[in-house]
Amino acid sequence: MGRYVVQPLASPAVQARGALAMLRYDATATLPTIAAPVLVTAGHLDHMTVPETGRYIRDQVPNGRYVELRPGGHMAILEANERFNEAVAAFVAACSLGSTVPRNATVGSNYPNQ
Repeated sequence: MGRYVVQPLASPAVQARGALAMLRYDATATLPTIAAPVLVTAGHLDHMTVPETGRYIRDQVPNGRYVELRPGGHMAILEANERFNEAVAAFVAACSLGSTVPRNATVGSNYPNQ
């Protein structure tokens, strides 16, 4: 077997500057100006982007919706991909029909839980 060496897409310095810039970026003032329906998803066990952040975004966006994926962590859209797909499909269908989409839902054992 051959030996594989993984080459980074950018130097560590570039990656570090990108990560630091992400920490300084703040678009909260823009959230109330978003007119389109917005679906925010979060894993209930996410410790990097905590669910409270998703609920805050939902509260600030006039047509914001929040779906909590259970069980799910930081990679909930991969960990719970079927539940994520279900939530997105329901959101898109409701938006397409002009229906009211619940502001809260939990996708998992108790879907939907408003």
